[in-house]
Amino acid sequence: MKIELVHQRDSDNACTNRVFVDGVEVEFTEYSSDPGADGVGSEFYAARDDSLEQASSDSVREAIESAFDY
Repeated sequence: MKIELVHQRDSDNACTNRVFVDGVEVEFTEYSSDPGADGVGSEFYAARDDSLEQASSDSVREAIESAFDY
């Protein structure tokens, strides 16, 4: 299996990503830990909690926790 990611950054806006598995574009869920964009204090932790609630596996939850702990 080959997974490819196309990341596009708009310098005045948000980034977009497209994911392909074996050349076929697939739907995906993106989790982002960005203290500046997610606010500070309670807003940052609320973003973390929302991401953890959406995660579909223990592996993804562990990765989210690691990203937010950084």
